[in-house]
Amino acid sequence: MPSSSSSRQVRPTASPTGPVPLKPGAAITELAVPAPALRVLIVEDDPQILDGVVRRLEAAGYATTIASDGFEAARLTVENPPQAIVLDIRLPRCDGMRFLSWIHESTYGHSIPVVVLSASLRDRSRALAAGARFFLCKPYDGHTLLAAIHRAITDLVTASTETPQAKQDAPKTN
Repeated sequence: MPSSSSSRQVRPTASPTGPVPLKPGAAITELAVPAPALRVLIVEDDPQILDGVVRRLEAAGYATTIASDGFEAARLTVENPPQAIVLDIRLPRCDGMRFLSWIHESTYGHSIPVVVLSASLRDRSRALAAGARFFLCKPYDGHTLLAAIHRAITDLVTASTETPQAKQDAPKTN
């Protein structure tokens, strides 16, 4: 079981999008090395939920770092910013809403998507208004969690690579 102060880095055997193709005729010394795994910070104080989230993300090829409260999450975010955060709301010392407010007001607010996992639907509107990209209610569906993380990261990458003109020319949706 991961401890609240441990940092887990996993080197996957394949990139999150699948195996890395080799160049035709590549010698054994020229084998392609998979890209480093995308890292997700998991902020959760319940050991059973934490273990389930870590196992599911690592099985999907993500590297994970864990924190048990908002203060530890803020420290880890500053030290080595993750590509996404999975955040519980009800946490000791510094709760998830306080952390979400901090990250939204910080320089990381627009570059790290946050997926909130909470046992209370009452937290939904506050979390989304505070900048969470997705809100999932516990107990969560593992496939939905993976889809939310993938979509949050993909949307962020897509938004950061679009030119202002491309955004202007994009079709409007109702």
